Amino acid sequence: MKKLLSRKVRNRKETNEYLSILHSSPYLSPIMEEEKEMLKLVMGFRQDCDRMINRKLYEHLKKYAWIPTDFGFGKPWSMGDVKKRFNKFLQFSVPELEKRLRKIENHTQEIREKKNELIRSLNLPEDVQKIIELVEVMGFVRLYRRYNWAQVFYYATPLLEEMGKRLKLRRIDLLFCMYEEIRDALLHQKRIDKSMIATRKKKYTIHFTSEKVIYYVSPSADEFLGSQQFYEPEEKIERKSIEGTVACRGKVRGIAKIVLNLSDMKKVREGEILVAHETTPDFLPVMEKASAFVTDEGGLSCHAAIVAREMGRPCIVGTKIATKVLKDGDFIEVDAVNGIIKIIKRNEK
Repeated sequence: MKKLLSRKVRNRKETNEYLSILHSSPYLSPIMEEEKEMLKLVMGFRQDCDRMINRKLYEHLKKYAWIPTDFGFGKPWSMGDVKKRFNKFLQFSVPELEKRLRKIENHTQEIREKKNELIRSLNLPEDVQKIIELVEVMGFVRLYRRYNWAQVFYYATPLLEEMGKRLKLRRIDLLFCMYEEIRDALLHQKRIDKSMIATRKKKYTIHFTSEKVIYYVSPSADEFLGSQQFYEPEEKIERKSIEGTVACRGKVRGIAKIVLNLSDMKKVREGEILVAHETTPDFLPVMEKASAFVTDEGGLSCHAAIVAREMGRPCIVGTKIATKVLKDGDFIEVDAVNGIIKIIKRNEK
């Protein structure tokens, strides 16, 4: 797709913009569906002070509590979180609420119109149009699959907690166990090695080959990853700028915060720039705070790219080395027009 556009469009900025449009999903994600319903609740309350609001918020919680979770990780929304979101939108004026709601409700039509206009103006052949349709559907399916797994693990929480209770393990520990280990422990009282769980928590890698699946844990995981040369060696990545793929256009300057795990999320403040290997649904709370996203991994249909387009946040993905080059407190510019992250001032602390 990029090669085809490069032949038709000589301007790099336009190429990045067109790629972003062609990869945009017209479908509403659960994040957008949740916000749409929340906006309607707020507008209903603003109009007639709905006395049933607490019950409606509880129903909203039951439907969407799983959103900031991923494969059992992350913290589900509580009633307090839902009320906080409600009160946040309650501060908006009626015209602001109506504008946000209209934007979500018109999302599908606007994306379709932009894509069709671009296809016409570039005179893209039918086979390329088929590829665009395929990318659109596959991106949607990929994201929805992930959200469905988030729901599976959320609704399985009572089951996991009961298993953990019987095996004297925390629920989170079970997420680092293999199926056979849990099965043998429950059915045959075979002890699960807690030290192995601790090792897996530090780092693990799953290598799929045509014949078998190989599991690595530290230090073997580090050795395997090093042998594959996924990233440039440490000594080669001292630089003033990084390049990646533009997922959502825009330009922002701010403080970089590196988020490698859930515990790192608490250090991100409103308006700072999120830098991560990749993002997953459990990153949602910190993505709402961030002014821009930068990732090592991913392409135009990855989680960070899709959420960035939904939120309208500048986003550059697939840098490969952002989390290695940047450090907390660096003042950076995310130029998500040309696909460049510039280090304006290093944090010397």
